[in-house]
Amino acid sequence: MELPPDVLRRDPVEIAHRIALGFLDEARAACVRLNHADDADALHDFRVAVRRLRSTFATWKPILGRAIRGKHRRMLRDVMRATGRGRDAEVGLAWLETVAAEVPDDAQPGFAWIVERLGARLGDSMDAVREAVVAAFDEAEAVLRPRLEIARFDVDLRPEADDEQHTGGDVVAALALVLDERLCAHLEAVRSIADEEEAHEARIAGKRLRYHVEPFRASMPTAREVVRVSKAMQDVLGDMNDCFVLRAWVRRVRRKAPADAGPGIDWVLARVRQRHAELYERLDVRWLTDGAKRLRDRVAAFVQAVEHGGAPGREIERTYLLSGAPDLPASAEAREIEQGYLPVDGFEDRVRRSHTEDGTKITRTLKVGSGLSRFEAEHRLDEAAFAAFWPLTEGRRVHKRRHVVVEGPHVWEIDEFLDRDLWLAEVELSAEDEEAALPHWLASQVVREVTGTGEYANRRLAR
Repeated sequence: MELPPDVLRRDPVEIAHRIALGFLDEARAACVRLNHADDADALHDFRVAVRRLRSTFATWKPILGRAIRGKHRRMLRDVMRATGRGRDAEVGLAWLETVAAEVPDDAQPGFAWIVERLGARLGDSMDAVREAVVAAFDEAEAVLRPRLEIARFDVDLRPEADDEQHTGGDVVAALALVLDERLCAHLEAVRSIADEEEAHEARIAGKRLRYHVEPFRASMPTAREVVRVSKAMQDVLGDMNDCFVLRAWVRRVRRKAPADAGPGIDWVLARVRQRHAELYERLDVRWLTDGAKRLRDRVAAFVQAVEHGGAPGREIERTYLLSGAPDLPASAEAREIEQGYLPVDGFEDRVRRSHTEDGTKITRTLKVGSGLSRFEAEHRLDEAAFAAFWPLTEGRRVHKRRHVVVEGPHVWEIDEFLDRDLWLAEVELSAEDEEAALPHWLASQVVREVTGTGEYANRRLAR
């Protein structure tokens, strides 16, 4: 979604309505795709869009209260419930496919029976989605859209004992802190693998934090960091919840299984328990200790950046040439990047594949302009699209390892080029006149600032 450049200085009611309308538009676009049976991602994208909208209604409830009531939120809840069976079956089948090669011979009949039952469940659910869910969403949208479009500025937000009007940025920052506090409280309550309810609540809290920050990631690197880290944690918690759902379903349908299905059912249940234990260990190592602090630091940086405003779609960046590797702090996170430039003139058209501990992200980015401030637009790609674009970048590629450090309201990116002896540091800013002091761990390695110097632009370095 696109937000005005000065959105954080506008009325909180306008921000809330703009964000809700943006997510409603995304849900509408995904809903249209549900009628295409060959669109494998339609159900997932529709659920995510509706979930974002529901989360916005919950987070911004004090602001949206006059336009969006409990009955309106319940309309979206009912839509989500109608898609739940299909989503659970889809996820269960996808995981069973990954372990199919491990199934022993005596477990094959039971395994095949479970796959058949889940397949039937998915087929029935998708029929229900096409026949009922689309109509239910149409009804909900017909009620919600007019209320969101008309009722943007009808709420007096001044505190009773204070004549000072709060800006949208004030509310965005305050809500981010509240959501982060809730998430950390639920994470701290997860003491063992048996704490499934608290893990589930942490997953929901993590989603709400992520969805609250996502609308600002186009303009704020600190927002992108919150989204990235919270999504990585959410993925682990989500996979744990999927284990719980699949295990409960298998146990529930077991009584209907044929006599020869027992060994296969036992094998699946044991394999799900193993998967759950592996995920909990990952959660414990990465998120129940330093992980929560890592996310909290990023939320704090986002809140500070919000106070400085932002300009969606504009990249404001300073670049520094380094003499060598800086003494990076322990909080630094590394990712390996392959990026290539398409043969176009007049602007920069880049594809990038980034590898981290949490997985692979592929993007295509268009940049217009040069120097300190440039316009930028980015969108995600899948592996197939990357495979199609990558050959076109031959001779215009960069291979580097990026070390990311959050320092106050700023995100510093230290690039270690793997195809030559070169180190560069970049920091994104929210305004052209904003100052970013060099961190103590970096200052001694800075040779000079090279912002706008063509020879150090990644596109010029590509080969």
